[in-house]
Amino acid sequence: MKPLKIKRLFRCTGLMAGLLLFSGCSSLLTGEAPPDYRYQLVPASNPTSPPAETKGFRPSLFVQLGTVGIGLSGDRIVARDPLRVTPIKGLRWVEPTTDLVEKTLTRHLEQSGLFSYVTGQKGGPPTDLVLVVDLRSLYVNLDEQIPASVDVAISLRLIDRLQKQPLGIAILSEHEPLKGTDSGAIIQGFQAAASRLMTRVTRELQQDLASVSPSA
Repeated sequence: MKPLKIKRLFRCTGLMAGLLLFSGCSSLLTGEAPPDYRYQLVPASNPTSPPAETKGFRPSLFVQLGTVGIGLSGDRIVARDPLRVTPIKGLRWVEPTTDLVEKTLTRHLEQSGLFSYVTGQKGGPPTDLVLVVDLRSLYVNLDEQIPASVDVAISLRLIDRLQKQPLGIAILSEHEPLKGTDSGAIIQGFQAAASRLMTRVTRELQQDLASVSPSA
């Protein structure tokens, strides 16, 4: 399988030590300071993880984002504890999470070998199948205001476009303890959790496609 890597797009030097260390001070979880880094999840080329084996018919697929969890609709990287969801100061995704997740899944599934064509763009040619994705979690978990772990979770509904019937439904989640409290540890945590999640997505869809025929 193709793990994910984190692509650092913008870097502001000289501020990391002062702004991106989490000491438990709640002020670092709020405010509107300019982001020091923006991050994007992208599939990485990995020659040791070949595309999934497929036999015969490979359907086309439309990736559609459905519902989004609380506080996850923008580009802010957010933290949560039992009482609240709070943006982390200075850390953002490169684009809103709805676009980020849709594009990440589309790229990953394009390279999976399971489909003849994968798109997330509306208005294009009709596809055989639709994958509806609900973003349930993309959170940093706090323990007494200190980042402790990350959660990444999605639900999937693979739907036959013509018959409008589900071919498979799954809820997938990954939890990753953080090895530190700075921005690098947080992003590495998301990378590890998302990589495992993408592997599971491929396996789930491969099982679902066993029921698909050229008449779909």
